[in-house]
Amino acid sequence: MGLAPYEAAPPVVAYGPADEESIPPPFPPPPPAPARKRAGPEWGAQLRLEAMGMGEDAATGAGMGGFGLSLRPRPTPHFAIDCGVDFLGGTDYRGYRRDEAAFLVNPMVFINPRNKVQVYLLGGVGFSWAQLDNPGGTAIRYSYVGIDSGAGIEWRFSRHMAFGGDFVWFIRGRTDPEASRQPEFVDRRTGRTTNASAGALVRIGLTFYW
Repeated sequence: MGLAPYEAAPPVVAYGPADEESIPPPFPPPPPAPARKRAGPEWGAQLRLEAMGMGEDAATGAGMGGFGLSLRPRPTPHFAIDCGVDFLGGTDYRGYRRDEAAFLVNPMVFINPRNKVQVYLLGGVGFSWAQLDNPGGTAIRYSYVGIDSGAGIEWRFSRHMAFGGDFVWFIRGRTDPEASRQPEFVDRRTGRTTNASAGALVRIGLTFYW
């Protein structure tokens, strides 16, 4: 009976700590996660409905409402500038028929822009023009400049559409040539006069972003 020829065993390779990186992995490593795309600038356009609140001493039946349009450049998710025009009509504080147009520029700060429901603050400057029909049948025209501030909520229900509403408080003064000769408000008890006025707007609208 013959013996099988002798075959040497394969060499044993020992991996030390310095060689761990050279050990081939059992499976190929997963590809790196794609970098998160940073939100870029946007443009927005809003169509809204609005109503103006009156004080407790307003004439019976006083109330005004209308609509507005605005363009809203939004260079960052946290910041936008709303430039808009508003048109309102109805019965004013003193009970006169009144039509009014306003131009407002309002910087906006979005507190939580990564959420679908976003809270924002706004404040800015406005210019407005009004025409009143007094009991004598003549038209009276006023012009104003003022400041405003407010807060609102916007629901971003899709990438390009959002629904929102806000409350805006304003204070203003007359700038037309007749302001010094014919003040807008006269206190019948004291005789004091003023051309300053304040009010509030409640607005709801739909915004399209691109």
